[in-house]
Amino acid sequence: MKTFTKTCISSISFLAATLILAACSNIPGLVGTDSAPEYFPNRIGTSWTFAPPNTTDEPPSYTKTVSIIGQTTILNGMTVSLLRSIYEYESDSLVDTQYVFTNKDSVVIFSKSNYDSFTREHKFLLPLRVGDKVRWTRKVRALSQDSGFIIDGAPDIGEVLSQGSMRIGSKQYDNVFMVQNVDGTDWRRFVETTFWIVPELGIVKRVESSCSISPYTGREGGGVKSCYPYDRWELRDFETK
Repeated sequence: MKTFTKTCISSISFLAATLILAACSNIPGLVGTDSAPEYFPNRIGTSWTFAPPNTTDEPPSYTKTVSIIGQTTILNGMTVSLLRSIYEYESDSLVDTQYVFTNKDSVVIFSKSNYDSFTREHKFLLPLRVGDKVRWTRKVRALSQDSGFIIDGAPDIGEVLSQGSMRIGSKQYDNVFMVQNVDGTDWRRFVETTFWIVPELGIVKRVESSCSISPYTGREGGGVKSCYPYDRWELRDFETK
C-alpha cells in the first residue's frame, strides 16, 4: 500500500516506470487501457481525501473522500469504475456514486439521472495538451442491447488552459494541467468547473463556480462573464493499493 501525505512524487525514473507499466500492462483491478491511467489513477482501492482551501484543522472537520470501489457496466455494456464520494461534516455524512469510463483517448465521468439515462458530467481528452478542446452532450439514454443510445442536450465544452506548477499548503506540485469544463445547458447562466490535474496522481484541486454573461448576445459570444465559486476542494491525502 502506498500513501501520499506530505510530498509529491518527484523521482523521474520511478514516474517513467510507472507510466510504462500503467500504459502497457494488464494490471489487476485496473479499468480502461493505454494512456488513461497515467493521468487518472484507476486501480480499485485508490482513494483521494479533499478538504476546502485554507483549512487549518487537523484532521479537517469537513472532508470529501473519493474512492474507486469496483467496476460495473452501464448503458449498453460499457465497463466503468465505481467512484464513491463520502462528504463528512462533523457528525453528518453524504454518499454519492459516479461512474468513470476510460480508454486510450479519453476519460468520461458519468452520474445516474434515472432508470435508463446517465449524465456525462465531465470529459477529458488524452493526452492532456494546452489548447486542446472537447465538446460533449450531457444526457445519454440506453435504448436496447441492439439499438444503441439517444444523446440529448446542448454541448458542454472543456479546454486545457495551462500547464505549470502550483503549491497547495506545504505541497509543491509540478506538471500540473489546468482544465476548465463549462456546462452548456444555458449560456446566460452556467456552471464552470476548473480542475488541476497531476499525472499519476489525478485531480489535486477542483473549483466549481456559478457564472453568468451580461449582456447576453449569443452562444459563446459577447457580454462580460462573472463567476462566483461555491464549491472548492484541495487534495490532502492520496492512497493506492
